[in-house]
Amino acid sequence: MKAPGLNWLTGFLGWQPFAANASHESTSKVWVIVLKLIMITPVACGAFATKSLYEFVRNHDELKQPPYHPRVELSLFLVYIGLVVNFGWSFVSPALYHKSKGSFILFIGLIDLGLSAVIAFGVKTQAEFLPASRSACSAAKAAQWQVQGDYKSFFTLAFDLGHADSPSASCRKFVSDWQLAAACLAFQVLISYVAVFYDERERSLLNPWRLPICIAIMIIFPIIMLDEMVFPRVRYAYRSSLKLLRKFRKPKQVDIELSGRYVPDYHHNGSNAKLLQVLYLEHALLAIVENLCYQDIVYFSLSSKAVREAIYPGNDLQYRVPKLKRNCCEAETRTHCIYCNKWICTTCITERFLPGMSGTRHVTKCKPYCGKCFYTSFKKFSLFRKRYCRCTSTDRKLIPQNMCMGCRSRNEAELQDMRHKIYQRQARDIAMGLNGHPAISLCEKCKEELKPGIRWWICGKCNLECRDAIHPPYVPKRKVDTEIGGGVDESTDTGKKPWWKALVGL
Repeated sequence: MKAPGLNWLTGFLGWQPFAANASHESTSKVWVIVLKLIMITPVACGAFATKSLYEFVRNHDELKQPPYHPRVELSLFLVYIGLVVNFGWSFVSPALYHKSKGSFILFIGLIDLGLSAVIAFGVKTQAEFLPASRSACSAAKAAQWQVQGDYKSFFTLAFDLGHADSPSASCRKFVSDWQLAAACLAFQVLISYVAVFYDERERSLLNPWRLPICIAIMIIFPIIMLDEMVFPRVRYAYRSSLKLLRKFRKPKQVDIELSGRYVPDYHHNGSNAKLLQVLYLEHALLAIVENLCYQDIVYFSLSSKAVREAIYPGNDLQYRVPKLKRNCCEAETRTHCIYCNKWICTTCITERFLPGMSGTRHVTKCKPYCGKCFYTSFKKFSLFRKRYCRCTSTDRKLIPQNMCMGCRSRNEAELQDMRHKIYQRQARDIAMGLNGHPAISLCEKCKEELKPGIRWWICGKCNLECRDAIHPPYVPKRKVDTEIGGGVDESTDTGKKPWWKALVGL
């Protein structure tokens, strides 16, 4: 007999479902038959196990009365009947599936679907009065499970009525049989799905690929859309508002304590007139101090008043000091002390283990991004991925730091506090182009000019957003001295972008 075509599954009244991937009817039948054969042993074990529990509860009315669950007997009966029928059906249905074609597969699959519904109702009802796992079946937990008032727990009463050796054993028996029934139900649901969604036609409502696609469209796709389109904009707007609020707050003044400038006593005549005459000859003095460490020159100047006044003459002090610095220390290895900025080289350098400072990374590695590049590169990260820099934890590791002899003897907290203030001012000057620092005028990614507005800083070490307060969140338009540079009228409207885009740097 020819199977009904069920053409209405491919569309009706001019409407057609979207085309899904084509499937093969023979593949569906093979899967159903294989799963049926696998299920025979678990279904048989589950049926016989549930039968003993059902008969025990049926013969003891105490377990069916309040305060215990009113459907204990019904739930066990449904699981028992469903598994027993399924056991016999597992021998008959593979042959029927093998011989059937077209919509006949659907009609046989509806029988499997009905069996799934019966077992599912029983398993669901049992979940209301049984623990979810055997770990909740210890002696103490089994005796206290769902106890109401002065009544005993369900498992304690079952033990008193002769079931198992203890309340804990009774609990484990009920839970084990329930878990076995749930496993059989999972296989039965899979068989029902493959049998009911049998149709190999691309536009059929019962195409096996249609349900997964619909689930993806209704559940997974909205989540992806929220994460890709809604959440990034919300996060970007939130972070922009925080930066704008920081713009209107008065910036904290960074006070750096500077040591007083040494002023020699130029009216005093030294006692060693001959030495004074030699050192007053600049070319002779520079030859004497050549390749000496700068710290040694300072100590040398303190040896006597005459030497001090010869090395640091008052009328020539602003020119003498740069000359001394150019001639001191080894030219190939000299560098600045990171704390006091004095010249040091391999001869006078000292090493001290101190915690690292994040300011070094912020000043040397962090780069600005424009709003557009920052949004496309960073704010589209998933909610479950790290989006901002956490390098601070690695900055605090003890590392050897090179410094001058004077700083080596100073307190660690005092040194690092002083240096952090210098880094704060340096980071501000770099961002705004102050105190001789050239302003960063290009976006690190697109290399386009950075407009005045919000700045987004990216750590060059981990390539994630740097949120440290050391970076200015907002860079205003630079005020140009009209007497020197010609000036720019800040009130002029370019007319190119909306004000809100210019404000956030887009």
